[in-house]
Amino acid sequence: MNEQAAGQRQLNRRGPDRFRWLRGQRGQRGRRWLGALAGLVSAAVLFAVAEVAAAFFGPGSSPLVSVGAAFVDFTPPWLKDFAISVFGTADKLVLFIAMALVAAGLAAVAGVLAL
Repeated sequence: MNEQAAGQRQLNRRGPDRFRWLRGQRGQRGRRWLGALAGLVSAAVLFAVAEVAAAFFGPGSSPLVSVGAAFVDFTPPWLKDFAISVFGTADKLVLFIAMALVAAGLAAVAGVLAL
């Protein structure tokens, strides 16, 4: 093996090219997906640990329940009535799903920005 090939292989082990197989041909786009995935995983771990901790303090101390209650408290009455008329008894379920989607989106954006 010639010296140039050995030097190039050594450079690839130390530099950012060692993750080239993860990025494929896309380069930065692949890194964005990895950042978004890292943000989602970290948010999932955060909420899982918070839910376990909330089990020791009572169901009202759950982060999603607390944020949902605060959101409902600050929501105008006409919007609450509209949500109840549209979603019926599933209004809390829709609220929790919307909060989870917003949290997932913010976590993905935070993961991409952290790169």
